Amino acid sequence: MWKTFKHWFVNSFWYHYKWHVAVVLLVALTVVFVVNEISGRVRYDLSYVVAVEARAYEPQAAEISEIAGETVGDQNGDGQIYVYGAVLSLDDSNEEGVYNNQRLATIFVDDAYLLYFIDELTAERIGQWEEFFRPWSDFGIETGSEDPYLLRVDTWPVFQRAGLTDGPLYAGIKNSKEEDRQGAEAAAALIRALREHA
Repeated sequence: MWKTFKHWFVNSFWYHYKWHVAVVLLVALTVVFVVNEISGRVRYDLSYVVAVEARAYEPQAAEISEIAGETVGDQNGDGQIYVYGAVLSLDDSNEEGVYNNQRLATIFVDDAYLLYFIDELTAERIGQWEEFFRPWSDFGIETGSEDPYLLRVDTWPVFQRAGLTDGPLYAGIKNSKEEDRQGAEAAAALIRALREHA
């Protein structure tokens, strides 16, 4: 019986349908791979960047992320609240700083990152703030200075506790090409919550 099946499979079925079987297997594997990739990807409700010249680490921004999770809520409707904070130390004197400078250049063109916390040196690198950031007045937030694009935040208690920089630290909302009004409003709500948080 086994010899008969083997003979039929090799000489008849496989001979006539090997390419059909190969294509079906390839399509099935592709579908499994794509479904696995899509289901495993985290969609963040808010992503922010802390870019400073001083040595800064992710745990220093933990309180900011915690407040963001409480404030922002489920922006993308997936039933989960995920906030991502990229903390970049831009000190050029070491390999990590060089890597982070390259990463920051990549993040600048990614519209997923709407909220930026930057020090003076990073602000000087950006240069044309009016092209990169939206005015805070669009969100009903006064900057208290002549610059409508950068809001000074280093004197707020949450940032003093974080110790991200010794000098001035500014917040800006990116002027997104894909007008993400809901995300920008969520970023502005986070700024209001951070200002009020003692």
